[in-house]
Amino acid sequence: PGQWPTPRGLSEEQIRKRVTSFPSGQLVAIQGDDLVGSLYTQRISAADAVHRVTFDRALSAHTDHGKVWQLVSVQVHPDCRSMSLGDMLIEAAFSLAKEAGVQQVVAATRCREWHTCSKPNGGMLEYAASGVDPGIRFHTGRGAHVIEIVPGWRDDDVANEGCGVLVRYSRVGGSAATRARTSVTADAAALMRELQV
Repeated sequence: PGQWPTPRGLSEEQIRKRVTSFPSGQLVAIQGDDLVGSLYTQRISAADAVHRVTFDRALSAHTDHGKVWQLVSVQVHPDCRSMSLGDMLIEAAFSLAKEAGVQQVVAATRCREWHTCSKPNGGMLEYAASGVDPGIRFHTGRGAHVIEIVPGWRDDDVANEGCGVLVRYSRVGGSAATRARTSVTADAAALMRELQV
């Protein structure tokens, strides 16, 4: 694939810290010799832990024995978006969470089109729950439900007024068919090698 667009996500240093702190929760998708997708996850004590940190400091909420698995950031190379890599990465995370005995998976995500929509009376929560935003639909189409708005999640995200949207998945554990067709790996050394850090 071509070059990745400028990331809005994690810095190289933040990725290195994630891999070092929780290597089994950092997933990558590789096609040939190319890194084409990744999903950063962590374990947190409870879903409301996202209210005590920001996206940039999310790792500070990680606890090795947390009861909740948080999907922190998923990205797929633009040239590979038709390959269902997001599905494969999330299914792999569900499988890891289930194997670890975790019963709940959450994500603090963002709306992609909040800044362009006509604002409903119920604000961002009503908009996110309506199912029209593609960023939220990425999660709700995979079984998540919109729970609440997380003010201050990403102060640099002007388009979303700094807010995130907390979603909770209704199931944990990937399907055998998805696991069989995925080439996702949780190998920290491979991630470090692919990122050339």
